[in-house]
Amino acid sequence: MGVPHDQLRKSRISPYENYQFQKIAVYAGTTQLDQATLISIAQSRPKWQIHVLGRIRKISPHAPGNLIFYSEIPFNEVLDFVAHADIGLAPYIDRLGIQYRTTNSNRMLLYRYHGLAILGPDRLCDPNHRTQRSKRFRSLLSYDKTT
Repeated sequence: MGVPHDQLRKSRISPYENYQFQKIAVYAGTTQLDQATLISIAQSRPKWQIHVLGRIRKISPHAPGNLIFYSEIPFNEVLDFVAHADIGLAPYIDRLGIQYRTTNSNRMLLYRYHGLAILGPDRLCDPNHRTQRSKRFRSLLSYDKTT
């Protein structure tokens, strides 16, 4: 586990072409994905563009157009997506034991490194971490990672 710092320090090119959206959110990896929650987030935030990186066995037919699915992509490209996003999504299936991902997940570490607001289950998000939020969507709408 871990991410080589030399890769993080490189200047990253934005993979996002369409900037008409209010916020850009990314979900890097599909482990423990709660697809129903992800779809609910996308439906409740139509002005967000949400990028899901990683293989999903079956994409729900109810997935809205602002939810963009990718298959597995090279790690350097994942870094590009995360570095230029506003929000890091962690819509894990909320079950006991998920808390270990707060400190032991490369996804969460990448989100923190790039200063992203993190949206995930209450058990996963540390209320003492300034960029983490639980399911409070309104606070994320106005979040600016540059401040």
